[in-house]
Amino acid sequence: MLNERRDPRGLDRVRMLRSRQARILISAAQLHLDEVRDEHLASRLREWIAVKPRLA
Repeated sequence: MLNERRDPRGLDRVRMLRSRQARILISAAQLHLDEVRDEHLASRLREWIAVKPRLA
């Protein structure tokens, strides 16, 4: 995950790929947030959605 001080170009290839995969999965799940019935799961998804802008 990136923070304000890290440049995505400084990540190694594996971390860059994992970060991109996470961003893609979060984006896909975000489309279905309204359909999630489990409040704990919905809460965790909202946390990941908040982190998404910091992913590569």
